[in-house]
Amino acid sequence: MVTVVELVEGHYEVHESPYARSYVWCPGCVTVECECGERLHARSPEEAVCAVCGRDHARTVRGRLDELEGRNGEAHWCAESNGGPERSEWCYWEELNELD
Repeated sequence: MVTVVELVEGHYEVHESPYARSYVWCPGCVTVECECGERLHARSPEEAVCAVCGRDHARTVRGRLDELEGRNGEAHWCAESNGGPERSEWCYWEELNELD
């Protein structure tokens, strides 16, 4: 049985320099512990394969990442993105413009 150890929501990190401030997006991360004792830090389901025993924990990681993003297991779609999942900043700005 896989155990979820830690959930980290996606967030921005601020990097300051003498003349500027930049914001870097850090995606959400799920830390799971495999039955064999190995800990995995996955930012996507593709990274959820245990290097020691080879077990695939993609379903658990996908479910937890969806919870962090507020999806509840369903994909969000953006009409302007040709039917692809809503992941672009462009879709976000389109939604904001519709509110005005």
